[in-house]
Amino acid sequence: MDGRRLTEAERRALVEIETWLRQESRQLDHELSTMTRSRRARMKDALDRVRGRVVLALGLVSLALLIGALRTASTALTWVFAISWALTLISAAVLLFRPRDGTPRDPAGPERR
Repeated sequence: MDGRRLTEAERRALVEIETWLRQESRQLDHELSTMTRSRRARMKDALDRVRGRVVLALGLVSLALLIGALRTASTALTWVFAISWALTLISAAVLLFRPRDGTPRDPAGPERR
């Protein structure tokens, strides 16, 4: 919105609509007044925050392994770095390219009509 306020007539119309909706459906009024986020949604948000931290930690571990592999020229350390870096990239891709609403993406894209 561009910051414009409702006119008095628009406010009255909005109040009338809200009043009518509340009178028509007591159950709707109850549902709207008691609406909270589900436990599942709150857990999903917490898991998203943890996933982000895990990807960050994997990135830092990969950076430390890269520095160690470059300093020591150890083949084993280089392989451990390569594996940790691959896990970091895969985890970041999963975190970044998943749908936010929990529905699977359509690989064909939106339907054309």
